[in-house]
Amino acid sequence: MLNPSWLEHCLKEDIGDGDVTTEALIVGDRVVQADILPREAGIACGLDLALCIAEALGGELQTLHLLNDGSALIAGDVCASFKGPHSLLLKVERLYLNLIQRLCGVSSQTQRYVEAIAHTKAKVFDTRKTTPGLRELEKRAVLAGGGHNHRMGLHDAFLIKENHIQAYRHQPNPFLSALEAARCSRQDLPLIIEVESLDEMELALEGLPDVILLDNLSPDLMKEAVSKVSKLEDTPELEASGGIRLETIVEVAETGVDRISVGAITHSAPPLDLSLLIREI
Repeated sequence: MLNPSWLEHCLKEDIGDGDVTTEALIVGDRVVQADILPREAGIACGLDLALCIAEALGGELQTLHLLNDGSALIAGDVCASFKGPHSLLLKVERLYLNLIQRLCGVSSQTQRYVEAIAHTKAKVFDTRKTTPGLRELEKRAVLAGGGHNHRMGLHDAFLIKENHIQAYRHQPNPFLSALEAARCSRQDLPLIIEVESLDEMELALEGLPDVILLDNLSPDLMKEAVSKVSKLEDTPELEASGGIRLETIVEVAETGVDRISVGAITHSAPPLDLSLLIREI
């Protein structure tokens, strides 16, 4: 769930040589309850991470109440409750809140994009534009918001982009040559190629990719691309990409593309405001 070495680094950053305030003020370390309350509506993700953080600190929390990923968060309603030693909960608090505010923000942002195009066949996909060290968690949040995951990294799918094509510019059809080279290397991985014009799409189609990524094409050109591809026997999926925002995604989805990749659902998602409140048992 959380990389142990990364988690250790995060806790060391926050706690250092010890929580001096808690050690000075919390005597007897009685068992208390911690409630998580959202201050605004949104979509839940990662509320279970408190247990991982507590375990990394050598402690244990008991779950009293926990909303699953994808559940609706209602402002003021408790979305998670844990029981455990007072001092442990105080050490868990900040890292836990930092993570779930980020993840719930991503899942809530994703849902806004998904709902905006629910009347079309297009699906919202994430990108690699994630916070370093948090990619797995942020992609989990995209799923919680109703989106879909693109490749996890450079290792699990081919995505041939302009900077790769440069190596094949001397070939009659650089797009075909690049696709053939990728397919010869690994036949078990999805084959995606980026194009920046309809002419480039025509060249890429010769290589029978799984997905053609239409980078920064206008909606009119996207419609034309959809029309051309729909007439083919071997039809790749068409993916729109490039600076897509909530204000523009409907027009893009209505062109008939299959997929829309949106960096903004991760790199620009505002955190969701949540708080942790300690209560007596």
